[in-house]
Amino acid sequence: MSYCVNCGVELDKSAKKCALCATPVVNPNEKNEEHPQAPPYSSTLVIPKGVSRKYVAFIISMVILIPNIVCVIVNLLLPHTGSWSVYVVASSALVWFLFVFPSLMSRSHPYILLSVDTVTSLLYIYIFYALNKQEGWFSRVAVPLVALFSLICLFMVKWLAKERDGVHIAMVVLAEIALFSVFTDAVVNYFYVTGRLIFVSIPVSVSCFALIGFFVFVAKNKRFRAWLSQKFFV
Repeated sequence: MSYCVNCGVELDKSAKKCALCATPVVNPNEKNEEHPQAPPYSSTLVIPKGVSRKYVAFIISMVILIPNIVCVIVNLLLPHTGSWSVYVVASSALVWFLFVFPSLMSRSHPYILLSVDTVTSLLYIYIFYALNKQEGWFSRVAVPLVALFSLICLFMVKWLAKERDGVHIAMVVLAEIALFSVFTDAVVNYFYVTGRLIFVSIPVSVSCFALIGFFVFVAKNKRFRAWLSQKFFV
């Protein structure tokens, strides 16, 4: 046990100077070691991973919040410019729930996040629907499309719970793109009564199924798959 010769503070064995008055520590009876002891405290600040993520989420939240407050104040001071700040606030809220809110959760809860994203997306679309006062399209177009997209995401979450290879993932994603494009085409055309239930989605679906056929060939032909892996390092 040693003490500082200047202020009398008890010193750690590995201390090179006094922590209180910065007086150098000199002990003539101590032998020089090739591997000195580690200092009693670290010189670098280490932030735990969870705390760091929440800290970044807080900073991003402030970056989003402050401009929104400014926009609302300016819009209130200039009411003749319309209610444009509502669009800004709604868009910022949607971005926050989609990208920042997951960082605040200690563990990943995909079903909770998917439910929150579905509700916030519908509310965001409804704000545009209510402000523009266009009848019908929210319940007949927006709700079915958001619901189908959420169901597709739910299926992917459950399906990817088990390990899948890239070829099968690509085939499933392409099939979902074809399904969503056909459903979107049918819903939009039915709402606007165009006379054709499916039109734009045909080339999209044909392209997707052609690619699915290619991936099926890749999955079944081991020699061709090995050649692809050797040629493109995949």
